Amino acid sequence: TAWKQQFNILRKCMEGQVDPRRQATLDMQVWIMYLLGLGYEVILYLDGNEDITEKIGKWIELPQYEKGKHAVNKDHDGSIATLMATCGLVDIFEAQHSGKLPNTYTRGTKRLDYVL
Repeated sequence: TAWKQQFNILRKCMEGQVDPRRQATLDMQVWIMYLLGLGYEVILYLDGNEDITEKIGKWIELPQYEKGKHAVNKDHDGSIATLMATCGLVDIFEAQHSGKLPNTYTRGTKRLDYVL
């Protein structure tokens, strides 16, 4: 699977517990903060497979972007909600619509995809 492939790659270059999903969120946060620091405006379309409806993200600052290095922070929960809180991203569908938003998974009841 893609998860196992990423796990094997990360295991070769990182120490300790390796979680590809969490690591992707941390690395994405570092990259977004880097782009924002350069003055870019960021729109993130995300098939997140994570329901953040009830989650409250917390501010977790990560080290600055360094090409070829993975972000490390044991306090970061790896959630999209924390990425949003730290990067100042807004769920535009939630901001524009009131009430329950539609699910984004055909056979599911949750919203797992986002535009931030």
